[in-house]
Amino acid sequence: MVRTSTSMQGMALSSPSNEDRNSQIYTLLSSSGQQEQPKAQQPVYLELGVLCLVPVVLWNLLSWALSYAGTTAILEKFELFAFVPAAAAAFACERIRHLRSLPAQLTCLKEENEWFKSSNAELKQGVDLLRAENDETRTANLKLQSNIQGLESVRSAIETYASRHETDFGHVLGEFQKSVLE
Repeated sequence: MVRTSTSMQGMALSSPSNEDRNSQIYTLLSSSGQQEQPKAQQPVYLELGVLCLVPVVLWNLLSWALSYAGTTAILEKFELFAFVPAAAAAFACERIRHLRSLPAQLTCLKEENEWFKSSNAELKQGVDLLRAENDETRTANLKLQSNIQGLESVRSAIETYASRHETDFGHVLGEFQKSVLE
């Protein structure tokens, strides 16, 4: 990428041919930055869904301990809220599913964003190159217009000379060319 920008700056100074210019513009527009490999995912224990499963496991261990100890009165009251671990487990599983896809999507979006940034930087370099070339062309056009106006004034002077002396314009032009050659 750095080599491309320095070669383009050198070309902006040396005014490349149309073929070179077109190939550079094509290279700028079609170049693609290399994408990095996706980063490793977060450890599972940091996700919210896993933290929701911890109370479910504790609930199950407590109910097992109560049933093993034989305290059925407390266990019967405990069974009234048996839907809570199931709901918490369902929520935890759904949250884990969402959280596992999110970092991968974020990684892809970050990589795509970096690629677009580098692509925009290359395009800005191309725009700067084209602007410099456009400025050079405008100055060349202004010089050509002033030269054409100068030639028009020479032509009108030759025509007035030819009309005053009643001579042929081609003859006067030939004499003018001879004097220029001398």
